[in-house]
Amino acid sequence: MLAAPWLGNSFTIAQYAQAVDFCASRLTSLGVGGRARVAIVRENHLEVQLLAAAAARIGAVPAALSAANTEQELVDLLASLQSDALLMSSAVAERFARSGVDASSLASNVVQLDGEARPGAISWHTLSSDRPAVVAPVADDQVMLITHTSGTTNLPKLVMHTANSLWAGTRVELLPVPGGVSRPSDRFLTAIPFVHSRAFTWVTAQFYWGPDEMIAVGDYGQDTVERLLRSEGPTIIESLPNVLQHWKPLVESHPELFEQVRLYINTFDAIHASIARPYVLASSHRNVMWAHSWGQSEVGPMAAGIFTKGSFRRATKAGKELQMSHLGLPWLGLVRMRVVDPDTGRRVPGESPGCCRCDPTPSPSATRTATSTTGANGAGHGGTRGTSATRTGWAA
Repeated sequence: MLAAPWLGNSFTIAQYAQAVDFCASRLTSLGVGGRARVAIVRENHLEVQLLAAAAARIGAVPAALSAANTEQELVDLLASLQSDALLMSSAVAERFARSGVDASSLASNVVQLDGEARPGAISWHTLSSDRPAVVAPVADDQVMLITHTSGTTNLPKLVMHTANSLWAGTRVELLPVPGGVSRPSDRFLTAIPFVHSRAFTWVTAQFYWGPDEMIAVGDYGQDTVERLLRSEGPTIIESLPNVLQHWKPLVESHPELFEQVRLYINTFDAIHASIARPYVLASSHRNVMWAHSWGQSEVGPMAAGIFTKGSFRRATKAGKELQMSHLGLPWLGLVRMRVVDPDTGRRVPGESPGCCRCDPTPSPSATRTATSTTGANGAGHGGTRGTSATRTGWAA
């Protein structure tokens, strides 16, 4: 942790909460208050979540930006945000300097989280944490978070979330799905972008279910995950298809490292069966599951599908490749999905291509609304192309 180095790499939830308070106090001493926009740009790490929570705690609006963007993309995004504060790592500050970018022009206050602050930046560690932060979260229907949209091309676009719209996604993970949620004995390893809205809902859900251990991995290298597999023995693994593909040589050469895994979760995109198969077969659990969830930043989860050892073995016996590109079933009771004409919004006939429209079912505590800061993505529209649902309810 750059902002709270005393926290180290292993900590309790209580210690994490203390670090959130600590960071909120420092933001307060910077003069950040209600409705202020706080941009966060650092390498992929759970700390993005911590800093965002600290900002939201005092009523500010965190904007989590991926450091994987180019320097020009970051400049353009920050220009559109007009942030009151920019929190950045020394690595990001160095990238700006090498590119000739005046970081001090990117926000009203530019703060460097680690190392010696560059000209125009304030050192995070010179800020006071003596004054306790006043807890003043925004109302549930007010903008609480800004993050990346899903499936953006060219310049990344941003989406604004309220507490209600984030809750609409989180409530899916609070459903007591048999075998599909964390148990007190589980060790949950997740390797995802921690700037994404998915990471915010993941943290919330795990704090609710209380697994034995949450393992947040920002470095997708094979050496890193092999070390964690040996030392922690995760029972649940979640990651992106391209990361799981990157790890495939590891599961093929050392399948014993995955034998304790009972649940794999594939988010963000489709995956080919040839990548998933060795993971599932490496598990010693008879009822091991491979779950994939589909959605968008703007609307949260839309549909999900489950595959088992039997799924793969039946496909192999039939001489076929298991088809894993189906969206699966809409989250029953939470969302309604239709395949519609993108121009008229009307339902298209069976097997006809169209866009997947996702509408929330009525809920007194959650309405699925999210607005793109660029206006490029309509609220409630998945933006995913597909064909209409089959008689079984599966959307292809």
